[in-house]
Amino acid sequence: MLSQNDLKQIQKIFNPVQVDVSDLKKDVSGLKVDVSDLKKDVSDLKTDVSGLKVKVDVSDLKKDVSDLKTDVSGLKVDVSDLKKDVSGLKVDVSGLNKGLTQTQKDVKDIKKDVAQTRKDVKVIISYFDREYVELRKRIERIEEFLRLPPEN
Repeated sequence: MLSQNDLKQIQKIFNPVQVDVSDLKKDVSGLKVDVSDLKKDVSDLKTDVSGLKVKVDVSDLKKDVSDLKTDVSGLKVDVSDLKKDVSGLKVDVSGLNKGLTQTQKDVKDIKKDVAQTRKDVKVIISYFDREYVELRKRIERIEEFLRLPPEN
């Protein structure tokens, strides 16, 4: 048989185990409460989700898709028309650019002609100035020769 001393030592060994077991019992009872709360929460969620379910009518979806297809095909036609319009505008702009290039060339030619005309006018004026001076000299000599009085 075991002595009193042996029993005390065995009891010392099992005392911490008993404390651990009692702590585990407390934890398990706490977990039972948590599980119960979780079950209630899941039940509440099921109720909420069943209230949120939306019934989808396939025929409505098909109608919506058909409407979208119609709208998209209309947009395709509009885009096609816009492309044609832009293409026509490109042709018009190209023609305008060609016309502008020709106009610029014509203006350049006119500027050259004006510059040449100015030179010609200067030459003519210079010529007439010389001729006038020469003519004036001749008239003065003739007046001197004829002994005409000078005009004032």
